[in-house]
Amino acid sequence: QMLERIGKDNIKNNSAGILHNYQLVFNKQAAVKRYGYANIIPKENDIVQGDLYKICNGAIKILDAYEGYPDHYSKQFIDVVSVDTQLTESALVYIANKNMVSYGLTVEENYLKHLLQGQHMTEEYVEKLRNYNRFTEAKMFLFVYGTLMKGYWNNKILLNIDATYIGVFETCKHYTLCID
Repeated sequence: QMLERIGKDNIKNNSAGILHNYQLVFNKQAAVKRYGYANIIPKENDIVQGDLYKICNGAIKILDAYEGYPDHYSKQFIDVVSVDTQLTESALVYIANKNMVSYGLTVEENYLKHLLQGQHMTEEYVEKLRNYNRFTEAKMFLFVYGTLMKGYWNNKILLNIDATYIGVFETCKHYTLCID
């Protein structure tokens, strides 16, 4: 797809890249409300495998248009490890804007098939992506308080159920906490 988008002359090099402590998710709202497009979020001890390109500076404007920058995605430089050289490179990545993120979305099958055509993914990683919909359809939000909160002793229970910490929130309506 990169070749189709920016052309052969704009690509100087292409290799496998690994983004450490991030997770690939499909929470960027697509035009069809139940589907999500690719996005990355910070997640300790996880990785994102993909293609690392060295491209001409002028090609960035072309990619911006395809990625919906700045309305849908923002851009950041994040350290990516080149599998070929084991060197860390500061690479430009597109991250979905907060107003474009929804939870509980699934991946449209043709979009997923397209992503699975990436050149530099291990079989284990490809299998993880293939199973993405199976795992996300059952996910929901869980609001916790008391000792289940992050930093308290009971929070370890949530670590054992593959829960992803999103942040500190409060209920829209105020409730009284009753302790028996």
